[in-house]
Amino acid sequence: MSSPGSLAETATQDGDIPPSAPTDQAQIVWPRREGDHSDQSSSNGQGTNTTNILPGAHDFKIENFISTGDRARKAEEYEKWKKSEEDERWRKAEEAVQRLDAKRLPGAMLDSEERGYIPRCNEDTRRTLRGHIMEWGQLDAVVERLLWLSGPAGVGKSAVAQTVAEEIGRILGAVFFFSRPNNRDDPNVVIPTLVYQLAVLLPEYKLIVGQRFKEDPSIFGKSPRSQFESLISEPFLPDLSHRPLTLLSYLSEQLLTSLLHRPLLIVLDGLDECKGRGAQREFVEMIACHAQKDKYSRLRWMICSRPEPHLTSAFTSKYCQGICRYEKLEVDDDEAQKDVLRILKAGFADIRERYHDDLGDDWPHEDHIGIIAARASGHHGFASFIIRFIGDEEYDNPPSQLKVCLEFLECAGPSDHVSPLHSLDLLYTQILSDIPAAILPTAQLILGLLILYGNERLTTLVHANFLGLDRAAFYSTLRRLHSVVLVPPAFEAGTRPIQIYHASFSDYLRDKARAKEFVLDEGAVHLYVANRGLQWLSHYCKEPSDQQASPELTWPEGPTPSHTRTVLDSVCEFAFAPCWRAFTQVPKSPPSTLVSALENFDFNIPFSKSEDEFRAFAYFIQWLVSSDAKTLVLVDRKHPNKPGKKEEVAIIWNEEDPPTFAKPFFNNASCTDHLSIHLQLRTRTQTSFHLITSTDIKDMCQLREDDILIAFMGLTGTGKSYFIDLLTGQNGRRAGDSLGSVTSDILATRARHSEYGDRVVLVDTPGFDDTYRSDMETLTLIGDWLGRTYKNDIKLGGIIYLHRITDNRIAGSPWRNLQMFGRLCGDLAAARVIIVSTMWDRVAPESGRRREAENKSGFWKCLIDRGSKVDRLRSGTMQEAWRVINGLIETAEQGKAVLLQEEIVDLGRKLNETAAGKMLHSDLQRLLHYQKESLKSLPAQVQKSDDLKQTVQLEREWEKIQKQFERTFKKINTMTIPKIRRLMLHFSSTRTLSRPIKVADLGY
Repeated sequence: MSSPGSLAETATQDGDIPPSAPTDQAQIVWPRREGDHSDQSSSNGQGTNTTNILPGAHDFKIENFISTGDRARKAEEYEKWKKSEEDERWRKAEEAVQRLDAKRLPGAMLDSEERGYIPRCNEDTRRTLRGHIMEWGQLDAVVERLLWLSGPAGVGKSAVAQTVAEEIGRILGAVFFFSRPNNRDDPNVVIPTLVYQLAVLLPEYKLIVGQRFKEDPSIFGKSPRSQFESLISEPFLPDLSHRPLTLLSYLSEQLLTSLLHRPLLIVLDGLDECKGRGAQREFVEMIACHAQKDKYSRLRWMICSRPEPHLTSAFTSKYCQGICRYEKLEVDDDEAQKDVLRILKAGFADIRERYHDDLGDDWPHEDHIGIIAARASGHHGFASFIIRFIGDEEYDNPPSQLKVCLEFLECAGPSDHVSPLHSLDLLYTQILSDIPAAILPTAQLILGLLILYGNERLTTLVHANFLGLDRAAFYSTLRRLHSVVLVPPAFEAGTRPIQIYHASFSDYLRDKARAKEFVLDEGAVHLYVANRGLQWLSHYCKEPSDQQASPELTWPEGPTPSHTRTVLDSVCEFAFAPCWRAFTQVPKSPPSTLVSALENFDFNIPFSKSEDEFRAFAYFIQWLVSSDAKTLVLVDRKHPNKPGKKEEVAIIWNEEDPPTFAKPFFNNASCTDHLSIHLQLRTRTQTSFHLITSTDIKDMCQLREDDILIAFMGLTGTGKSYFIDLLTGQNGRRAGDSLGSVTSDILATRARHSEYGDRVVLVDTPGFDDTYRSDMETLTLIGDWLGRTYKNDIKLGGIIYLHRITDNRIAGSPWRNLQMFGRLCGDLAAARVIIVSTMWDRVAPESGRRREAENKSGFWKCLIDRGSKVDRLRSGTMQEAWRVINGLIETAEQGKAVLLQEEIVDLGRKLNETAAGKMLHSDLQRLLHYQKESLKSLPAQVQKSDDLKQTVQLEREWEKIQKQFERTFKKINTMTIPKIRRLMLHFSSTRTLSRPIKVADLGY
């Protein structure tokens, strides 16, 4: 392995070192010619007396001479540059960690408060297994980099994972504890959560993440596989011999050196509860491939899950051969039996301690412990639940609970059952049987809402109010369920949800074969949530119906009206998405009471929601148009491709399969019908809606009259696509990086604004110097798009004109592009323009300020004089990008038509008759003249040339220019305005309100 020093040296030679940095390059000495009197000067302008350095020497000169003072100065400059680079790396690393912090899932981490009850092994339980795992995790020579701990539900896999993670100390790298009932099952947050923990733990690794983020700002928005490869697999591969010597490889070597050969353990617990079997298999494959790629990797992976068939197949596939260790949590082996006894004895000892005045030291009888242990058959989860059941403080009577437990165990029959969950099912059945029949339906409704619609908004306080339960009723209903459900105390009800201890209880409730009479009636829950959701949402209605009374808070929490309003808002915000999702689970022939509730509902409610909530409402509309209540929906099938009106409520989301979604709305859908759907709900308030199935604008029908259009214009490579990526929060989606041409067409997309919602449309335009398209084709694209929006009364809110501050002078393409922009924009719309300079991180601050000042007083002056503003994109953050354009958005109603729109739409001119088109025509005439002169001069050069090779080259050049001349000639002919038409335009009385802006040629 190369030393860090060697890699650092190579990295600096690859261009990371400034020209002024000190080098060890030998000086070149040339003989001096007689009569050559040129002096070598030092950097301070003083002549250098070479005779003082080499006494007696003459007739030579020294090139690239660096005096001692120069070397010290350059060394100082280099050190400053080096520190600046290091500071920038740490700044980028901190920025990357902030991004990760926003994407991680804190509740899945080791000591998260959100996890509530955290299972752990008792000191004396699972000792053999824990010893094996600890030994495997700590030995550096182990070939098996992956360990799969499997076992049925409730046997203690999470307890083992938690205990190992806590005991393994500094070897622990990161953890992720999945939990389906508690919404910790999203595969897209797993890698960010792991990377965040590693970055916080290892400073060297944090620098790698920062460098990755700098090179690819879109990294955190990519697929889990891409993130895994870039952020986890590659940084920890110890064999750097086949990798290019870059800054990243140098940082990786520093990371591995800092670890001092110690392994790092990453724990994934409950993988079977991750959403989607495909995602579960993908994690196994990614980890196994990493371990196969380099068997000396520092990383160890411990994965705990149930032995589901698809996971068993994944862990026994070719990917895992030779690198996977298999451990099983057996339910009925000797050690498990002994562990159950330890759990029971420790649990009963704790109960005796809490009830020391009521219970003697001999409680319970050894025979009773033996009966429970025998019935548990080595099942740790069963034993733990029994202890919780007996010691439940809500019952506050351990002897009575023990008696109930023994009675139900004696009635359960022998323990030679087939299903490993049988013991748990018996316990769950007993717990639910103990709930009074009068409150059992309420308990099932509480559990049903949690299991089917639980999310981060469903706090305990919201939960109770949504169901119409006051504090006493809610807590009393759950009193008999504390052994299976974690219920926060009342003072935490506003921030914490209730939680099911183990997913096996949710599975039990949804499985009729297991739960029998206690099975959850999901259809009844869906119907209740649909009805109840409408009632709560009526608080938002502008014209609430007399027939549908809005529910009142049953547990307002605070004494003041402001507290009550906060709780009410929280309940209504939760109700929105579950209400509409519930409708899609109701039969297509809904009850008449539900149809009546819809008919009387005022749909004029706030719809400024998240994309998921918009999607839920859109699918409610699809269900409605497909149900027996479809007469409540009137779809506009005559004009499906028109833009949206202001009075229509916009529902905008990114649909994965728009054509399939749109099928119920149209009998014979056209190619664009699935992009936009106009409809009216024929309910009491006759509300009109505009469904838009994508935030990317592919057709005018996806735009609306109240949209705020912001156009991005400028030279190719100035960062238009990059700027838009920042605003949408999808770094790298369009641009990849901030350089290079990526826009070959008009690309428009919606960006969510904190105040204006999805009304902001960002329009990415190609530059007039595009390699693959002529300027006339580019102008045609822009003109057509602007013309169609103007015809449909969709205002252009403003223009962001981008300029690279790295451009030393505005000449050539930059000047022509600005000239074209002046003729396209016109003087009236100039006040809606912001000239934004980009790439400030690539120039010295003083140099950038000087260029900006020159442009303000020079090329940009004609725009500034007409109201244009100048700004900078100072950093690559979403906040900075929004800061720049917020002024345009807030005053969008003042938007003016650009000159090109007036000419094309108001005056009906053709593109070649516009000011921009005429400029292109003039440019082509100059180009044609230049090509014509070149064609004249080349034959003479051919005749003069005696070099055959040069002659062939000149002939080829002539043929090339001849073809270019013919193309230019054709373009001029198509753009030339006939004489009669020119006369008509000249004497026409109609004129545009705007006048073209002419940018001065300052002779650069």
